[in-house]
Amino acid sequence: MLLFKKNIKHKSSGTKEVPIAIINKWKSLKRRLAVYLQQKSELLSMPVKQYSLAFFCILFGGTSVAIIIHSATTKQNIISVAKIFKSPHVGKQGFPALQSDSIITKREYERIIEFKNYLFLLRDDPARRKRFDSIITNRPGLLDSITLFEKMYLSQK
Repeated sequence: MLLFKKNIKHKSSGTKEVPIAIINKWKSLKRRLAVYLQQKSELLSMPVKQYSLAFFCILFGGTSVAIIIHSATTKQNIISVAKIFKSPHVGKQGFPALQSDSIITKREYERIIEFKNYLFLLRDDPARRKRFDSIITNRPGLLDSITLFEKMYLSQK
């Protein structure tokens, strides 16, 4: 599928292989630990699970309350809050205000609509239906994202 071809970076020999091997072993260890803990927790009865939950809540809830009370009553190591000053240049002419990231331009909207039309042409043409199916298989939320994009554009008007 050439339309959404991902760039594949080839490994350089030597230096990057060792960290990748360590990362893969760490992931494998975490996965095995998670499976082990899942199996052990499935063997516990419901009352034991409930008591464990209550113990956890009391222990850490009590610890949190103790820390809050201690920080409110102690006079040592008081954290001071420094005032943040606004730059004198903010708001002056020559410095345009930043625009929101969610502003969608008409050009972007038109490009998305063209792409959507292209997808529907692929879907409706029996000869190109296989390409449409491969796009939707590799990008399962694509049509939902296009619909959301359209709604966002129309809501900002």
